[in-house]
Amino acid sequence: MTDIQHVSKNKNSRDWDHKVVWNGTQQQLCELFIKLEESGWIEAFEAIKKKQYINSICKLFDISKTKRNSRSDEVNSFYQTFKGEIIEGQKTYPFLERPNYRKVIEKINKNN
Repeated sequence: MTDIQHVSKNKNSRDWDHKVVWNGTQQQLCELFIKLEESGWIEAFEAIKKKQYINSICKLFDISKTKRNSRSDEVNSFYQTFKGEIIEGQKTYPFLERPNYRKVIEKINKNN
């Protein structure tokens, strides 16, 4: 088995050079994290500050392909999608209920 060695970043290296490129939409990335949280694979994101949570996700994923135009701020846009809405005391994500939205994640097994 080969050991994985930590390689420190070159000072001239840009952060996005080391991110996972997300090829889906912002809604699909949001759906993934909702399903991971619901299944117990990740900590409940309601327990921590939403902005910090989104910033952490965006440090891991390059979501620049989700931009609708060159002047949009994809991180802020993702935050707006991810924060959802409270309707009658329940947290909801309206995009999941839109007739034209095709869910991409049907099931993630529970973390026992």
